[in-house]
Amino acid sequence: MREMNWRTAAVPVACMVLCLGCSPQSAWQPPSAGLIAKNGAGLFYIIPPGGPGVVLFHSGKLGSSTSHTSNPKTRTFDCSGTLTTGTGSEIAYRLLSSEAGKITLGDVAYDLGKGGVFLITEAGGVAQLPFAPLEPSDRYLDSLREYFSANKPVHAAPK
Repeated sequence: MREMNWRTAAVPVACMVLCLGCSPQSAWQPPSAGLIAKNGAGLFYIIPPGGPGVVLFHSGKLGSSTSHTSNPKTRTFDCSGTLTTGTGSEIAYRLLSSEAGKITLGDVAYDLGKGGVFLITEAGGVAQLPFAPLEPSDRYLDSLREYFSANKPVHAAPK
């Protein structure tokens, strides 16, 4: 039986790991979040690692203040902040890694399994829609504006 040198075997294995992305521990990325504002409308998004994304849309001016923390070692995060409409209505949000699949808007916890797109009304009310968000972009903001102008949700939880 032929004896194999470990260095000879290591090169093909290393190539497979690099090509296939099979690293022993893949790099963890914290959630990404941001605000897209265009033509008087706003779209705030949070995209957590491996979890459902969230899009909060407002047909008027929308501002945000955020306080996001993450720990790559423990793979945990806390995304929280406040969204402010053009009239000054505020709605607090919080998304935690320990409660993946849930977002708290104001004092209400929403199950993201029931949809990750939310309408924020001028008065600070919230309506959850039963679909997953698309990739946040200017074009998506325009599409949501068109959708919401044609389809006003019946129920928006008051602030």
